[in-house]
Amino acid sequence: MYLSLLRAAPETRHHPPPYLSPRMQENVDLFLSLNCEHRSDAFTFLILSQSQTVIEAIGHALAYTAAVKAGLPQPILDVYKCAIIRQDPAWYSEQASITRMEQRLREDAAVSMFMPHVS
Repeated sequence: MYLSLLRAAPETRHHPPPYLSPRMQENVDLFLSLNCEHRSDAFTFLILSQSQTVIEAIGHALAYTAAVKAGLPQPILDVYKCAIIRQDPAWYSEQASITRMEQRLREDAAVSMFMPHVS
């Protein structure tokens, strides 16, 4: 397990690859601060409970990158980004400094740009 490897060999620690979202790094940092094993209650309650959101964030990052490489129109990309932000607005407010008001304004702009293309 990746987290166990980080814990076992601090002198050879590697940061997660860039596509592994800041949420992954949050959990790596939390795990290292807990000073526990991967089968402990602390790991189960504090780290494993976040697994789904981390995996979803990785999937969203990969999907967005693939969409950009595939040349999807910007209005589609913007609506997708807003839909992802809407899933966890507090996190984006804290980590990306996008206020709730700015999130709503971005969403309105994205949908407004997208709608003329819907037939």
